[in-house]
Amino acid sequence: MGAEEIIRSLAALLFVLGLIGGLVVLVRRVPLASWWIGAGGAARGAGARETRVLHILEQRRLGPRHLLVRLRWADEERLLLLGPHGDLDLGRRPAAPAPSSVSEEGR
Repeated sequence: MGAEEIIRSLAALLFVLGLIGGLVVLVRRVPLASWWIGAGGAARGAGARETRVLHILEQRRLGPRHLLVRLRWADEERLLLLGPHGDLDLGRRPAAPAPSSVSEEGR
């Protein structure tokens, strides 16, 4: 293998690594997935907005591998036990109404 082939191979390697690095920078700076893929994997336009209905209310670690999570989804609360061997739905109940910003005592 001559010196010319080694230089050509190194130049090609540097070119390919530069293309990969440029693509990584581009993907990090331009959030393509936010407008391209919507809920459920369906394509949507750039101006679409979604209403968030999932809120994590509380979470507690029960050990090194298990997590207890209380969350609000639409109009109900759920209690989930998350672990490495599967997740368990421990129960559900109607969600409590959100606290109002004006107290009843001040009226």
